[in-house]
Amino acid sequence: MATFFSEGGWADLSARAKFRLAGSDRQRFVQGQISNDIRLAREDATLFACVMTVKGKMCADIFIRAEPDAYVIDAEPELRESLAARLDRYIIADDVTLDDITEANALLHVVGPRAIGHLPPELAPHVRVALSARYGREGLDLFAAAPLAEPLRAWLGEGELRAAEIELLRISGGTPRWGLDLAEDTIPVEAGLEERAISYTKGCYIGQEVISRIKSVGRVNHHLRRLRAAFPLHAGQTLRSDEKPAGEITSAVPVPNTADWLALGYLRTGFEQAGRRLTSDAGEVEVW
Repeated sequence: MATFFSEGGWADLSARAKFRLAGSDRQRFVQGQISNDIRLAREDATLFACVMTVKGKMCADIFIRAEPDAYVIDAEPELRESLAARLDRYIIADDVTLDDITEANALLHVVGPRAIGHLPPELAPHVRVALSARYGREGLDLFAAAPLAEPLRAWLGEGELRAAEIELLRISGGTPRWGLDLAEDTIPVEAGLEERAISYTKGCYIGQEVISRIKSVGRVNHHLRRLRAAFPLHAGQTLRSDEKPAGEITSAVPVPNTADWLALGYLRTGFEQAGRRLTSDAGEVEVW
């Protein structure tokens, strides 16, 4: 575990919910549903985006990959039913089909600088490879039919990341996760997703009015920030500054072979500056 930051590794993300959107109206339809510009979607790189309500609150954070005749979307497993229902609700007179392909397809992700080399000849024609920064680090997604998951795992070999290692990667990279740092009351800008997930030039989409208003005002009430301390941190831990409420931790993970912990948490405006020191019941926590 001590060297995976430098060496990279891989994770089997096949449990993520996966959907295929096809039909002649697919681009126009998806463009109206997501916060990013679907015209930027490619076959060899994923596009990160948010799906929102009309009030600018999140329904899901998703990765999108283009295929010649469709878009493939993946999201956290717990969003499988709600995301399908959310997208299907807006397919009215559009020539769009929405298919759940979760069980039929495998998704593996290679993290960091680890070089995977050339796929074996028997796998290469059946695996789609796309650049994807899922944990705040550049990586590669490997998409394939479900029966190819085991051959891909065997070919990747050692280096499969454990859950704690993935948490350390994403928290150190400031990447929020649905169910921990993201929920149905989250506004993407508060979660720090503006740069990665929002286009202000693409045109109309559901939730755009709220997001554009926030940009024009230039202020939100909370900010997701990385935190660190030399003692255990945990979700729900309250942070203060001079006895004033400053925020709350949403996810945390220990740093191997040290006494340090890293965390993500929402801080109130005015307390979010890097280098600021806040207090918890257990001691001092630094914003970084």
